Amino acid sequence: MSDDKGIIRPIFVGVVTTVLTAVILYYLGIQKDSSSTHEKIPKPTSELEEKILGIWYADIQETIPNGTANIQGTTEYLRNGTSNLTAEISLRMHTPEGEEFEIIYNMLESYEWKLHEHRLVEKGVDMKTIPKYFKTRSEQIDLRRIDPAKREQFPKLEDVIPKGMSNESEIIEIGADIMRVKSRDHLGNEKIIVYYKRDKPFVLE
Repeated sequence: MSDDKGIIRPIFVGVVTTVLTAVILYYLGIQKDSSSTHEKIPKPTSELEEKILGIWYADIQETIPNGTANIQGTTEYLRNGTSNLTAEISLRMHTPEGEEFEIIYNMLESYEWKLHEHRLVEKGVDMKTIPKYFKTRSEQIDLRRIDPAKREQFPKLEDVIPKGMSNESEIIEIGADIMRVKSRDHLGNEKIIVYYKRDKPFVLE
């Protein structure tokens, strides 16, 4: 584990720019309509609402501008129409100069959710991200152990993502222990996300 001496380097400006640009482009992209011509699953909304309640785990890999994102964690859907995401997100990217790096965050996010037949619409209400690790080819820094003033220099995702953004997905399968959801990435490509029922929320390090 490296100390924090290597943070204040020319790479840092590129890191901040790269992360913020990628996040903005990604979140704007997923606002595209995810409508589909596939046949609707034959379940009334009321039954789906009961089935979706509870805690669901997923491990999702996404392609984002200049890299990839991995999100693993749980979403808890509550009967009052709200949900809570508890997750770890890892951004593996490269700066315009070709420097490779990774930033790992803890993420807490709340939503309002509604079902329209088989379509799940989720609207972001609040988000909090905590930068946890910063990695390059030569060093790994625990950002929770460095000077708070330096830690504050790392981008927080909630600072660039407008509140109230919504995304829509389609529930194509749901059972007691598994749920499959179809949505689209920021480029408009269709993707399937698989969720597994859990008894407890994801535990953050």
